[in-house]
Amino acid sequence: MLFAFVSLYVLARVIGPVAIGPRATRGALALLLVLLLAGGGMLLRYGNLQGEYPYSVPSRKFTPQLIEYVEDRDLRGNVFNSFELGAELVHKFYPRLRPAIDSRIDAYGERYFEYYTQMYSDERLLLDFILHYDVRYMLLLWWEFERIQQMPQLPLTGWRTLFADHKMVLLGRGDRVAPQPR
Repeated sequence: MLFAFVSLYVLARVIGPVAIGPRATRGALALLLVLLLAGGGMLLRYGNLQGEYPYSVPSRKFTPQLIEYVEDRDLRGNVFNSFELGAELVHKFYPRLRPAIDSRIDAYGERYFEYYTQMYSDERLLLDFILHYDVRYMLLLWWEFERIQQMPQLPLTGWRTLFADHKMVLLGRGDRVAPQPR
């Protein structure tokens, strides 16, 4: 939307000096206004190319209910988390809860990030990571949770849903995590 408004100014400066008569200028401005309103209406109805709407900005901030849940239970330990949620996890709960990654991808390196994203589709890799780093919780966005939910060994090793809201899911594990045969 910002570029649309900026482009109006640029177009006005470019078209302004053109001597096309006052009636044609009013017609061009009316057409431009109609196009702007139609484009704004389509944006409100269908969203942009990423499926986002101007009245609904996605937020990775924790809901008050999640914050209250974590505070009331005094959760502590290592967290396998969405990299998009890592910064908020550090901000709200560090050092009690320690994220495995956050949005500073360049600080972790490309190899770690690729390894980390591979764990969402490789259960063996994820279970090894959980055991090696004593991961107690998983904090995931819904689309990531749906991928993790497909893994058959996770429930067998004690993982269960502790909290869920419209943004994310918090999983916790019992003490039944044991190395799985390769």
